[in-house]
Amino acid sequence: REPEQVDAALDQVLAEFGALEVLVNNAGGQFVSPAEQISYKGFRAVTRLNLDATWYLGTQVAARTMIPAGYGKIISITMTPRRGMPGMSHSSAARAAVESLARTWAVEWGRYGIRTTAVAPGIVHTEAWERYGLEPGQIASVVPVGRLQAAEEVAATVGFLASPAGDYITGTTIVVDGGLDVSGPGSAFGTGGGAG
Repeated sequence: REPEQVDAALDQVLAEFGALEVLVNNAGGQFVSPAEQISYKGFRAVTRLNLDATWYLGTQVAARTMIPAGYGKIISITMTPRRGMPGMSHSSAARAAVESLARTWAVEWGRYGIRTTAVAPGIVHTEAWERYGLEPGQIASVVPVGRLQAAEEVAATVGFLASPAGDYITGTTIVVDGGLDVSGPGSAFGTGGGAG
C-alpha cells in the first residue's frame, strides 16, 4: 500500500536482476461486513490494498522496466463470483476495478509487448480463509466441482499465463473457480456472510 516501500522494493529487484519480466499482483485482503456497516476507513483500507497497490506497482514496473525492454507480463489476482457476494462490497468493487485495469493496460501497453491479465480464483482453502469461520463442507456444496480450491491450482494458472503458452493472451480475466461464478454463492453464505 505504501508507494515508498514499492519504490524501494523495485529499486532492489532491478539492481539485483536488471529487469523484471513477470509481475504477479497477489496481495489482497478484506473483512466480511454488510455494505452499510463498512466505514470509510475500512473501505479505503481494502481498496488501497486490493486496487491502489495493484495500480501503483503495475504502472511503476511497466514504466521502469517492461516498456523499455519491450516485453512483460502483469498478472493480477482478483476474485469470483463476480456477480455479487454478500459482505464483500468493498473487495468486490476493488477486484472489479483491477479487472478493468488489466483490460485497459492491455490496450495501452500491447504495443510495448506487455500482456496483462487477471485470474479470478474461487474459494481457495487456506489458513487465512479458515479465519472467516465458515464450514468448508457447506461452502463446497455450492461449488459445481464439489470442493474448495487448492492454492496450487491458482498457481498453475498463473504459471501458464507467465509461460510462452500465455504469450497471446491479454486483456482478459481467466476464471478458475470450479464453476462458482456460474452457480452463485447464495445458499452457502446466506444474507449476511461471504468469503474471498
